[in-house]
Amino acid sequence: MRAPSRRSLVCLLALLGACHPPRAGGDDPARFYAHHTRTAAPDRPGTLSGANADVVVNLGRDRQLVFARDQSHRPVWQVGRDRHPVPHLVAISGDGPAEGRFDRSNQYAWARIVESGPEAVVVDWRYRPDLDDLSPTGLVHERYTIRPDGHMTREHRAGTVRPEDWDDPAARTVQTFQLSETGLTLLETRAATPPGPLPPAAGAPLLPPAVPVAPVAHWALDEATGDEASGGPGHQGTVGAPLWTRGVSGTALGLDGQEGGVVVDAPPPLSGSVTAAAWVALGAFPWSRAPLVQRATGAGAAGWYLGIDAHGHPLLTVDGTTLRAPAPLERRRWAQVVGVAGPAGLALYVDGERVATRDRPARVRSVEAPLSLGRNTVPLAATDGVRDEEVDAAHHFSSVFGIEGLLDEVMLFDTALDDDAVAALFESQAPAVADDALPPRRLPALDTAAHGFGAVATRLAFHPLWDRRWRATEGDDLVVHFDHAPVAFAYWRGTTHGLNAVTEGRWMSDQSVEVLAGENDADTVSLAEHMSDKTALRSHVRVLENTPARVVVQWRYALSDVLGTLAGDQAFVDETHTIYPDGVAVRAVHTYLYDDPEDTVEFYQDFQWLLAPDDDPAAFLDREAVALADLSGPTQTVHYPYEDDDEESIPGSIALLRSHTEWKVFGIAQGSGFSPGQAAHERSPHIDWAGAPFPFPGPWNHWPVAQIPSDGRFATALDRVAHVAVGGLAPSEHGTGAMLVGFTQGTVAELVPLARAWRRPPAVEDLVGLAGGTHDIDQRAFVFRRRGATRMGFTLAADPQHPVVNPCFVIQGWNSDAEATVAVDGVPVAALRQGVVVDAAGDRMLVLTLPLSATAPLAVTVAPR
Repeated sequence: MRAPSRRSLVCLLALLGACHPPRAGGDDPARFYAHHTRTAAPDRPGTLSGANADVVVNLGRDRQLVFARDQSHRPVWQVGRDRHPVPHLVAISGDGPAEGRFDRSNQYAWARIVESGPEAVVVDWRYRPDLDDLSPTGLVHERYTIRPDGHMTREHRAGTVRPEDWDDPAARTVQTFQLSETGLTLLETRAATPPGPLPPAAGAPLLPPAVPVAPVAHWALDEATGDEASGGPGHQGTVGAPLWTRGVSGTALGLDGQEGGVVVDAPPPLSGSVTAAAWVALGAFPWSRAPLVQRATGAGAAGWYLGIDAHGHPLLTVDGTTLRAPAPLERRRWAQVVGVAGPAGLALYVDGERVATRDRPARVRSVEAPLSLGRNTVPLAATDGVRDEEVDAAHHFSSVFGIEGLLDEVMLFDTALDDDAVAALFESQAPAVADDALPPRRLPALDTAAHGFGAVATRLAFHPLWDRRWRATEGDDLVVHFDHAPVAFAYWRGTTHGLNAVTEGRWMSDQSVEVLAGENDADTVSLAEHMSDKTALRSHVRVLENTPARVVVQWRYALSDVLGTLAGDQAFVDETHTIYPDGVAVRAVHTYLYDDPEDTVEFYQDFQWLLAPDDDPAAFLDREAVALADLSGPTQTVHYPYEDDDEESIPGSIALLRSHTEWKVFGIAQGSGFSPGQAAHERSPHIDWAGAPFPFPGPWNHWPVAQIPSDGRFATALDRVAHVAVGGLAPSEHGTGAMLVGFTQGTVAELVPLARAWRRPPAVEDLVGLAGGTHDIDQRAFVFRRRGATRMGFTLAADPQHPVVNPCFVIQGWNSDAEATVAVDGVPVAALRQGVVVDAAGDRMLVLTLPLSATAPLAVTVAPR
């Protein structure tokens, strides 16, 4: 069908009465709504945030509940010029005034709209009242539910020692208020109920150990609840981060690898001959050596130390002499480890079998040091740092860590048990350990096939030991689903809330902005990036739009090093991700730190596949891992390892990641060039590829999920979540600009029209009833402003070099809740997706997404329904 001429389109709309004068005034100020916006409050100390930094709930007649930066997002009821802050429920100790911007740069404080409808608005406010307390107990999360009549409910949720208490609704303070012309009236307060003891964990049948002599201490770990563990009279221990669970005999202690462990108040004074025994089920190998039970200075320089090394090998150290098992333990399975020191020498046993021996006589000396189970007592650096020469200097720091997994039946003897006694000890409790003690660790499962298009706020689970370290709410993570493909974009705390493209359970993440931080407490320079914020202290995501037409997500993070030091006073990044039903996201990046980031920002894009534990990367990646194209067509396929100069850039602005999945991930950039980044020194020497050296940079496991203070650690085994880099596209500018990320079933050549449509959009001509029509590359949309007309239209002057691919039209000043009818070349668009949203100015805005492609001019008409 031939498209109507431009002149005929203008005349047609004129006859339909579209040429009305612009409507006077703005949107209806009396309506009830909420929106992300930017109030007049200035940032401190400089520009830190963009147009959606604050939240305003409008109740009409010049009445607003404002969550703004000048109060660290504490809600303020504003009636005209009168301001009524909601009273604090906790003491404030920030770097600013308690009755104002108590978190001066709002590095930990934020607000977001959870729900917004005609019946209610729900807003979350997150903050830390004491900026020096970055523990789980230092967090406060408040949720506000506001009704059109001014009735408001506040749910105050303070950080807790036990995660069970955090999730207990009775442990929250609930207040109700009336917002009125005269101010803020407290109606009722329901105080939080103090938490009681937890019910005992279910245990296995009790199996008394067979011992030839009584142990001097025996931590059976059958307490099943609480934060104390007894090793016998006088040998009480304090449990950190307790998780009681089923054990070998009775219950066991779950250890998170960070805070989990037992410190014994009055350890038995062992010297001479010693036998130490413990049952363990490893979830992951330690970062370096970690104890099952030990009393030593350092990591065994004096005293004795029974533990596991970074490669999973049991070890026994006595006065600096180490005996190591030749084979690692099998993860997730119970194993008994026994170390013996005495006149016959040193012996190490696994599951009742002697696996290592040293025949020279050994005598344990008593030392003045703590006795601990499951956790080191001194800081150690993780092994295999990418820059090991800079340990505790710039990039790879020491910390206190321990066993990740389960610990049970820890015993100490003041004699050297022989082979028969150790075998009998094992056999007496072995029947309980036939099955896996721990489930496999997997990246969060996403039900991608069961949802339509849209964003869903959720709380993604990883595994119980890790999940307990967070005080997350039900909406701290975000998943964007699609109705045409089993794929998703996921924003998860484990990846510092960054954008993850998930296809068939495979996660592709990204590097994001990286800079060199200023001098930190160690008087050194280190990398500052979102990856260094191990517990997502300064990151969060918010949904700005969520309609059938598109989803808009804002991800905010800080540029800090692994010690938490910000790169500067304005070291924050806002990324706005505009996601369309066709599976394409526009990632617009803005860095506030530098006026001219080109000389200081390293890069902001690097494709990084995540590996779940026990993943075989060769099972879903080829050596020909990336196919490239530019606006003129395909260029080449990149073969790995790419051995050319690290800085060499390969032509191409379109990258298709050639994974073994039906739906593949791609990226399109505004710059020109793809950098494989294949420096040989960035490949782990411990991980092979079908018997050959690993061809890609990585795997590294200092991120995601990991809590160690390191910005580079090679994986020593596929025991933890790790990441593998396959290179990055050149942005248009360092630290700012936009690129596309999406999913496709096609080839790299089939992405060229999309790239042209985004980077070389067709001209907009013959506007009727509309102004503007410019293409905003940061949101992949043509932006118009309604001029009061009831009939609107325009022409897209498309051609093969300036095509149309699933276009989006944004009409500002729509100022109506009514949706629209759209026709293209006179034919109604049946599969139109649309939504009416409130923009930053508080006006209603129409968003239209059309599922069509064209290389010839299109005449588009729009009218309210």
